[in-house]
Amino acid sequence: MTKSCSAIGCTKRQGGQPRHGTVLSFHKFPHEDPKLLRKWMAAVRRRGDHGRPWKPSLTAMLCSDHFSEDDFRPSHKRRVLREGTIPSWFVFPGKSGQAERRSPLKRAGASLSSPKAKRVRRVLLRNPDMSGLSGPSESQQQQAAPEEVPEEVQLLTVSEEPVQFTVVEELPQPTVSEEVEQSTASEELQQPTVQELQPTLLDHSYSSSAAERHIHSPMKKMVAKVRQLNYEKKKLRQKLKRRDRRLKCLKSTLDALKESQVMDANLLDSIRARFENPIVSELFANEVVNGGRKKRGGRRYSEEIKKLCLTLHYYSPRAYKFLAKNFSLPGVTSLQEWTRSVGCEVGVLDEVLQTLASQVASKKIDPNCCLMVDEMAIRKAKVYSQPKDKFVGHVDLGAGDVEDSRLATNAMVFMAVGLKGVWRHPVAYFLTDHLTGETQAELTKTVLRALNSAGLKARTLVADGLQANMTMFAHLGVQNMQPGQLQLPIRNNFFLHPATGEKVHILLDVVHMLKLLRNLFGEQKMLLLDGEEISWKYVQALYALQQREGIRAANKLSRLHIEYKKNKMKVKLAAQLFSSSVGNALLYMAESGHHQFVGAEATARFILMIDQAFDYLNGSSIYGKGFKAPVTANNLPLRRQFLAEFSSTLFRLQTASGEPVLKTRRSTPVLGLCLAAQSVLDVSEALLEQEGFAYVLPYKMSQDHVELLFSRIRRMGGFNNNPNAVQLQHALRRLALHNFISPSATGNSTAPADEDNGNDDEVGLLQIRRPQRQRSALGAGDPMPAVVQHVLMTPGNRSAFVDDSVGYIAGYVCRKLIEGSVVKCGECIGALLSNEEDPPSREVMRLVEIRDNGGLLVPSASTYAIIASSERHLTALRRCGEMGQENLSLRIQCSVLAQFMTERSHELFPGVQEHMFEPRAGGCHAVSLLKQVVARYLRVRLHAYGHYITLSGMASAHVRHHLHKQVLFARQ
Repeated sequence: MTKSCSAIGCTKRQGGQPRHGTVLSFHKFPHEDPKLLRKWMAAVRRRGDHGRPWKPSLTAMLCSDHFSEDDFRPSHKRRVLREGTIPSWFVFPGKSGQAERRSPLKRAGASLSSPKAKRVRRVLLRNPDMSGLSGPSESQQQQAAPEEVPEEVQLLTVSEEPVQFTVVEELPQPTVSEEVEQSTASEELQQPTVQELQPTLLDHSYSSSAAERHIHSPMKKMVAKVRQLNYEKKKLRQKLKRRDRRLKCLKSTLDALKESQVMDANLLDSIRARFENPIVSELFANEVVNGGRKKRGGRRYSEEIKKLCLTLHYYSPRAYKFLAKNFSLPGVTSLQEWTRSVGCEVGVLDEVLQTLASQVASKKIDPNCCLMVDEMAIRKAKVYSQPKDKFVGHVDLGAGDVEDSRLATNAMVFMAVGLKGVWRHPVAYFLTDHLTGETQAELTKTVLRALNSAGLKARTLVADGLQANMTMFAHLGVQNMQPGQLQLPIRNNFFLHPATGEKVHILLDVVHMLKLLRNLFGEQKMLLLDGEEISWKYVQALYALQQREGIRAANKLSRLHIEYKKNKMKVKLAAQLFSSSVGNALLYMAESGHHQFVGAEATARFILMIDQAFDYLNGSSIYGKGFKAPVTANNLPLRRQFLAEFSSTLFRLQTASGEPVLKTRRSTPVLGLCLAAQSVLDVSEALLEQEGFAYVLPYKMSQDHVELLFSRIRRMGGFNNNPNAVQLQHALRRLALHNFISPSATGNSTAPADEDNGNDDEVGLLQIRRPQRQRSALGAGDPMPAVVQHVLMTPGNRSAFVDDSVGYIAGYVCRKLIEGSVVKCGECIGALLSNEEDPPSREVMRLVEIRDNGGLLVPSASTYAIIASSERHLTALRRCGEMGQENLSLRIQCSVLAQFMTERSHELFPGVQEHMFEPRAGGCHAVSLLKQVVARYLRVRLHAYGHYITLSGMASAHVRHHLHKQVLFARQ
């Protein structure tokens, strides 16, 4: 395409003769800079069809004749414009038909940036009367002497031809220093107008008004807008300067404090007082102490920062890594070391009991407590634990070396809750799979003995209504637990402590019993109480009325509406059935004579009685009133009388056929509520009379505390609602340390907000500390059993599939060792990868060649031989059934190291053997490199083996385990 110029009247094309005698060049309009593009369009003065503004196309160009020589960059082979250059040489047709040329000052022989042009501008600024200069008239020419006119002005006014020159190009904008100079100048010297800065230079004596007509009104508006923008830019610059000055002052102050490592306590307190949130205040103090480069002695973190970091990493490790890049927070390795200080092995948690014992001895907590037991479902999986170097996930009752081939499905957790004060901590847990009642009784006795050794007195044992728990109570020594043998008042609600012989009362969780009673009510549809019907149809009618007409339209009294609104009641067939709102609504509808609620008085009274009993057995605040008040010596007789009537009512409850509910298979809620009422009264009486308690909160004997613990465990990672055995242990470790981890707001239970110290969300007990390093050690003798040695010495046929897979994984091992900076020696890195002295065989690299797109690493023959030997050892252990032993990875490392260091040392790393086997203070590089290769490979293989065993042991119906990313629940 032939290049041509888009200027008016310019016919220059590619290959034409330039004006300056140089090479003619063409330059495109600056479409990438809209502001500069508008200036180019204004300079060209082209108009589109029908008076529309002309817009240059992407291929529109201007030739070099419309630019001056100063507009081009020097020392370039091709002609390149300077940044921000505007075309200035044009010839336009005038009104009379003759050509009108537009040229800047440089046309007259002076550049706008030259010293002469600057002096002209200063003359114009100092002499406002000369701003209207548009060529002197004849009388003025006669009066003025030639020598009185400055040389610069003469250059501007002298012309050899009767040609009109008009300067319409804007002068360059003043710099920042010039703006400041102008702003600080005298107020008498006003800023020159547009005509003063852009004088019209004429050869003939035209009037100034005629010259002003050439300046269009859009240009005036544009100049005014530019002037306003420059003024705003100046104010913003001054504002930024002031801000930078303040920040520099504050930064220098903080730097001085950091260097001196001394901060006045009053200054720190005054700065902290500006932060309303205490955590933000701790973060500020932490940045002052630990900000900047790491000190020689290491960083130090306060207890609050440690708790915050553990909590953040508990919720999301990825989010914590992001925050650690912007704040001075401890590394992930430090967090892992802090949590490793707590063992949390399966069985009794010794660290927790030791801390509780020290607090009891120092009288920081009261020894009277309640022991709770409940099971939490965990993921049925065999998982490799790298810290333990063994597989976990099997049934484990804390017996040590006793092996059980079954995979655990539940975790039985024992939790101690203080009956005075606010403290609650898990004290033991076991991995189980459908335990019998007898086994549960033995585990309970073990935990009771451990609590007694720590100085704690277990007053009650709380469980839910499972049949296994009822069997456990019988094996613990509770007599006459059969429903047909119970009589009022209940006297067989305790067993003797296995260590002290004191009474330990049994208590079935009240909330679980209410749910079972709700299920009984919904299943039977109608119950009988002294001949009166307690019917389910009234509850359904109330629910339908609420759904159809709404609460306000269903009644005309404000009392019922207030009750519904106060309790946020939505009449559903769920746990809120036994509430005062439902009872009051049924009672009102029955008294108002509604046809659907005739005879609903008995149902309403039954629901209200259960609601009052629940308030008696679930009081959680010392400021409660009425039924929700704590148990004291004054109200204990009244409560005993009411709960005796409540138990008698439950005993008289019958089914629609007239059979007592206590003799049916649904007798657990009746039995559990009666036991709970009697046990709460007996324990409260003992604490008030023997231990000197001022009050007793029955909520301390609720199983909600265990549910809150399970909710915290399920929140680990943000979405893991089914942890495996390793994840459960890690969660308990973090919960045992001081933290801010709170339960989920949508769980089975929520913690009350008005407990004794209002700090209910903190469940951590142990101090965060660095653990003592413990190294794994093997016993005397060969690391491998004899049967495994026999299998290793027996020659076998290796499949091509295994060889290809091992070669592919070997490249991945090399990549991880290099990227993770595990191997830092350059010669060792070269020995890991394929080289001329140690190339791998082509037969074992077939899979790598198929999968390689240019990014895979090829291991050396020595690396492949080490990994292939590790695979043979792993296969031998699997065939001999020895995968369940401890120190699994360490045993394989020692065996492979003995094999290569004694028999095949000459085969390893040819070409760099002198470097590899040279004795050093830290050991030779060959031994350390071999251990790192084997350990990294076994991490991949052992995790994969555990996953394979887990999937192979599952039934085909467990779709969730196979498609857990696509299907969360599928008929399960």
